[in-house]
Amino acid sequence: MSDFRPLVVVGPSGVGKGTLIAELNKKHPDRFGFSVSYATRKPREGEVYGQHYFFVSVDEFKTMIEQDDFIEYCEVHGNYYGTAKQVIKDIQDQEKIPLLDIDVQGALKFNKVFPESNFMTILPPTINDLKERLENRGTET
Repeated sequence: MSDFRPLVVVGPSGVGKGTLIAELNKKHPDRFGFSVSYATRKPREGEVYGQHYFFVSVDEFKTMIEQDDFIEYCEVHGNYYGTAKQVIKDIQDQEKIPLLDIDVQGALKFNKVFPESNFMTILPPTINDLKERLENRGTET
């Protein structure tokens, strides 16, 4: 077991996981490394390949599944998202704690492979607050 156990930040889209992770990275850049996930969806405005996601085609993603490259992956709203084994290994090899931003489905699967991980669940104050955040963000329908 690595001394650099992953910290998995779990919660619904729009709850603030990314904000929390960005703050941890900003305050402790020498302790944490963000685990960039793979995604088959198109980038949103301002998203950068390799910083926010590794954007790949469905065919590329399915090839990675066949090669057993993922710790976990899920299909969400018609798109695939996944955590690559090599990304976690690379962060741990830098002697940093991998920070993950994944949904509940992914966290349950991740826990089966890395049960020694730390999990932090972020929830909105109310479902109406979450709905308002998502509507104001304008990235989901």
